[in-house]
Amino acid sequence: MTRKIFLSVFISSLFLSVAATISAYFLFFQNVHTDFSSIAVIIFSLILIGLSVLVGILVSFFITSPVKHLADKVHKSEVSDDTPYSDTYDELIPLVDEIRYQRIVIGNQLRELADEREKLEFIMRDMPVGILALDMAGHILMSNESGDKFLGITRLEESGLFTSSNIDAEKCINAAIIGEYNTVYTQYEGRDLQIMASPVLSDGRQSGVVCFAMDVTEKLQIDRIKQEFTANVTHELKTPLTSISGYAEMIETGIAKNDDICRFATIIRKEAARLLSLISDIIKLSELTESTPVTSYQQVQLKECVEECVDILSLSAEKAQVSINASYDDSTVYAERALICELIFNLMDNAIRYNKKGGTVTVTAKNDSVTVSDTGIGIPPEHHARIFERFYRVDKSRSKATGGTGLGLAIVKHVAELYGAKVTLSSAVGVGTTIRVDFSSTKNTKGATQNE
Repeated sequence: MTRKIFLSVFISSLFLSVAATISAYFLFFQNVHTDFSSIAVIIFSLILIGLSVLVGILVSFFITSPVKHLADKVHKSEVSDDTPYSDTYDELIPLVDEIRYQRIVIGNQLRELADEREKLEFIMRDMPVGILALDMAGHILMSNESGDKFLGITRLEESGLFTSSNIDAEKCINAAIIGEYNTVYTQYEGRDLQIMASPVLSDGRQSGVVCFAMDVTEKLQIDRIKQEFTANVTHELKTPLTSISGYAEMIETGIAKNDDICRFATIIRKEAARLLSLISDIIKLSELTESTPVTSYQQVQLKECVEECVDILSLSAEKAQVSINASYDDSTVYAERALICELIFNLMDNAIRYNKKGGTVTVTAKNDSVTVSDTGIGIPPEHHARIFERFYRVDKSRSKATGGTGLGLAIVKHVAELYGAKVTLSSAVGVGTTIRVDFSSTKNTKGATQNE
């Protein structure tokens, strides 16, 4: 390629030299032979100059065309490892090599960036926390599915600007755009949300905004249940203790007459028994709600648990003037026997306490399920959703009279959840209540549970 350059320059220089010599000769010839036409000389000189310019242009094109060809390839990213050197000047080979090297480096960097972006999108896509990043103009730089859902994000396709149907979220983000750190709690589409928006600083200057949105519905619900539980436990413990303390003080100070002492002692005993029962249920419920409750598994005959509970509760049923009917087959459950008996006991105990005089409690243990029905006062429909909550009572005055702790059905719910059983409730006011616990789904997990 260097030879081509040298040859082109040599031909161009030679042609210009010849043209200059001929022009000089004719000028000299014009001076010697005055009769020679001056116009012809001028025309001939202009023709030579034109030819010289044309040759210069052609030579210039010949010299620069390989450089332009290389520039086009660079512009189109066509310079690769197999780009031939034959189309390039020897002087430009180092430049081509450097372009090849930079192309490899840039390609590797682009692949790394693409991989990192793919990883980030994969992580963000299924995150339960909503994420949104904006620039100072309000254009969306990044968001995930949870962010779109919690923040009510709407993308304006033409401008790319952020808008939100969640008014509180938009106010929080707008405050962050002007440099304020902001946190708000709000409700959106039936969910409780915590939204945090923060300015993003770069070299001491704000360059954008990042926003996080978290669904705290369950957390707030758990906090509410804990607060209610604490308040209820305090009240439930205080009531029998106050009664015990009051009657004991009357006996101690001699205020109580001899005829009253026996009656007061009976009340103290009942309140103490109620207190012990309450503490026992609280401990039992606490064990069931642990993250990893300790249980032992074995084949449990449902009919054995029913017979045991009937024997224990027969006296309570007799005092309440309620009859118990039981029927069962050979159904078994793979679980801890004590917990299954506890579940059946609480269902039957509740059915007896909230029954009518002369009423009936029917217990059926068949087809891998336990069903307890009563002919009692029934449960209004508006209370069905909360009946399994701790200390929740439909009729608080009746609960106090019957001595219930308000934890029986909560224990039933947690035992059923522990073994994956399904609990269904049907009740009508003045007709009675039926609660069914279906253990059939636990058959499919028996082997897995045993291996664990």
